[in-house]
Amino acid sequence: MSATTTPAYTPTPISKRRSLVEDNVTDRTLVKKPKHPSIAPGSSTADTSSMANASAPIDTLLSHECLDLAPYSKSTLAFTPSHPSDTITMEQTRVFEHKPDTVDKFLARIALIVQTTMTQDQSQTKMAARTAFLQCEDLGLDERIYHLVIEGLNEAIKVLLAELDQSVHDNADLLDLWLIQWHTYCRRLARVNFIFDVVNYPYVIKQTRYTSLNDLGRRLYADALCKKEHLTQAVIRDTIVILTNYRRRTVKDKSQLVKTLQLLHRDFWPMMPQFNRALVDASRHYFDLNAKRGLDAMTMSRYLTFCFKLIVLEQSLQHELQPFLAETQPVVLRIASESLILNHLDTILKDFVLLIQNQTLLGHLYCLALQFDQVAKIQDAFANHVKDNLRKLVIVDDLRTILHSSSQCLQFVTNIHRFRLEMQLVIETAFMNDSAFTGSLKDGLETIINEHSSLVADCIAHFFYYSLLLKANTTTPDDTIHAMLSLALELFRSVQAKDVCRAQLQVLLAKTLLWDDSPDLTMITFLVENLRDECGKEFVLDLLAMVEDVSASKKLSLQLIEKKATQILHPVLVQNKHWPLRAFWGQKSQIKRPSQLREEKDDFCEAYKHDFPKRRLYWIPSLGTTLTTAYYLHGQINLHTTEIQAVLLLFLAKHSQSRYTPSALGKRNGIYQKDIYEHLKPLCMPSLPLVTHDAYLDKDKSHPMDTYRLNLDFIPTQPFASLVDDSLIPGCLKVSDTHETEKHVLFSRQQKLEAVVMNILKAKRTCTFNELQELVLARKGRPWATFKNLIKPALNTLADRGLVVKKNDTHSYQYQE
Repeated sequence: MSATTTPAYTPTPISKRRSLVEDNVTDRTLVKKPKHPSIAPGSSTADTSSMANASAPIDTLLSHECLDLAPYSKSTLAFTPSHPSDTITMEQTRVFEHKPDTVDKFLARIALIVQTTMTQDQSQTKMAARTAFLQCEDLGLDERIYHLVIEGLNEAIKVLLAELDQSVHDNADLLDLWLIQWHTYCRRLARVNFIFDVVNYPYVIKQTRYTSLNDLGRRLYADALCKKEHLTQAVIRDTIVILTNYRRRTVKDKSQLVKTLQLLHRDFWPMMPQFNRALVDASRHYFDLNAKRGLDAMTMSRYLTFCFKLIVLEQSLQHELQPFLAETQPVVLRIASESLILNHLDTILKDFVLLIQNQTLLGHLYCLALQFDQVAKIQDAFANHVKDNLRKLVIVDDLRTILHSSSQCLQFVTNIHRFRLEMQLVIETAFMNDSAFTGSLKDGLETIINEHSSLVADCIAHFFYYSLLLKANTTTPDDTIHAMLSLALELFRSVQAKDVCRAQLQVLLAKTLLWDDSPDLTMITFLVENLRDECGKEFVLDLLAMVEDVSASKKLSLQLIEKKATQILHPVLVQNKHWPLRAFWGQKSQIKRPSQLREEKDDFCEAYKHDFPKRRLYWIPSLGTTLTTAYYLHGQINLHTTEIQAVLLLFLAKHSQSRYTPSALGKRNGIYQKDIYEHLKPLCMPSLPLVTHDAYLDKDKSHPMDTYRLNLDFIPTQPFASLVDDSLIPGCLKVSDTHETEKHVLFSRQQKLEAVVMNILKAKRTCTFNELQELVLARKGRPWATFKNLIKPALNTLADRGLVVKKNDTHSYQYQE
């Protein structure tokens, strides 16, 4: 039939027959089927040979190699006709319609074509096969062709899986073979998809859930492999091995690992749950093994550094492989933290002393514990560390020794303050100012200090006293003394036995005010005012009165000095209800004073009665001191002495040529004989021999007798000397042991209630007024119902002192840290 009289055959529109072809292991490219050129009317007779070939039998068509497929690349598969017989007429299509046996023969070879294409790399493929498929497009053979193609693909897959089985049996590199095999399989599958594209749209897309034979072939391979349990386990095992080696950094090239994970994640997703479980188990084993080895071979600091390095490397690995390991990333990171650190946190915290020296490492440990809600263990270890170190500083035997040493007492308070600052720095640096750790530090300090509350209270009182002495006896700046007193005040806040501290401080201040020649009232006032701000006015009422008495005494003494040119006595007016001198009230002076002392005493009494006519004045010589000036042939010296010493010196100076026994001195001056020995001893010291002491034999020469006389040959080498010795201080003013100190000095009702309210708020942190009232009234041990009207004033007082914060919006009170 002439080409000019036969209309050309027009294929089905290409838009209805599209398929997704594998571009690479990661890309899919939409492949468009190239159009077939038709013979237009009026073509030359030179094309009749091609028409003759087009009408040849089907066997002849199947033997022609006229289709050239370009090699696999990232570009689309190109269709390049290399023979002029690629045009099919309508009459040729009818050949298949009227020759069923020819069609059956053609269909019988489809599976063989598929299997051959999938197992061999051929640059030329039968063009006649594709031409015949195009001719069969409208004959309703799509389903039969589809099943035959699937059959051929299954046969090819069996061959490929057999190769993998052999690889596993031979212990070869399974993953490398699998990746190459999959790459080749996808490339050949693209050829099959191109050849049998005619069934993609009519049947595959419409009748199945796949988009093309290419997509279907991938799924067939994946399903077949997943059914092989031993192959699945081998693939997962080898992938985990590579991942573990990459964790250890023994393998630096991660390309194979990425390709494997990419393939599992995209095409072999049914294996992912099993892979994730295997990855979690392998990760736990890997980190447990590293933890065991590290704990056995490393110090705790090195071990923690090693653990944090592994965790950081794991985070980096998870970030690099995040698209493929997203499901297991949080689980694996938690396993790493738990296996390396959290599961061994108790063991790690046993060396907390070493950890606290490396605050950066401790900070990393805190952040990790905070992330997994394990901070409580670190907080407990910190609290125990605080208590253990404070117990080393607060030792009962040492405290009793410290009381009698100014340097040790000062060092004790300084050490506690230094330790507190060090722990506060750790909280700021390592624990990010966590309030829970600040509370642990405060609670630990209060717990240990209050285990020996009375002793520590005594030490604080002596610290105050020694700080005042330091100011009086040295040229220490006021700022330094203020700082030292502030240190002791910080420690004072944590002591429960504040009444013991006040009682001891009252005795020590009385000693200072009565026996020191020039007490520093400014510094004492600063200390008392700080105690008043801390504990209230009633707490320091006696201390304030003592300072006011000394100030009034100095004022009165100055008035007498203005009236007289000289003055020996320096009397101190004390109010009996504020000073710890109750043992002396009612005692009258029986001392026979020399005329000068007697005159000054009478002058002072007259001045006092003039200013305070309604008050009764008692003169207690055993508490008084004097400032006298002794003149010798070779100079003079100013002496700070007790009143009894001054009486004895004046008497001996008046009778300088005579010797007197203690008994005679006592009778002549009205002084008890035991007091004579005590007060003459400092006057006979070798360093300051104001009085000579000799042994005198009586007439019977039965036993020697002590005699005393003024040392007229004494040469003064210093302008001033104090003869007030601690042995001369009355017992009420001497330092006593804690067990002898009155432990419960009575507070006022207001102070008791304030203490109860503070204890409740410290435990509850926040309470309304009604809740506080109920808790106060419910306390046992005292008739607290009588305190009901004092609760509101107590809260107002605590709020003014900054210990309690009042919230007006909720009508509640909050404990202020």
